[in-house]
Amino acid sequence: MEFKVDPHPQQIEGLAHFSIQIMTQDGCTVGSAKKVKVWKTKNQNKNVTLDKLDKFEFEEGWHFVRVLPWTENDDPIPLA
Repeated sequence: MEFKVDPHPQQIEGLAHFSIQIMTQDGCTVGSAKKVKVWKTKNQNKNVTLDKLDKFEFEEGWHFVRVLPWTENDDPIPLA
């Protein structure tokens, strides 16, 4: 999975990491969230591998991936 951050993560004050979650169509999480630290490369895109998906029970229906930004104190950063 790949996601893009604009502006670059290093330009966002207080940003420490992102959480990547698989969500059901009803808004429930599947499995645990994956934590992705802010990267230092110039690229705004980040590739993330969601592994061990066979360990979770997926309900029938649509699912989506949610990416949320967090501070070092695990406070959410509002999205613009």
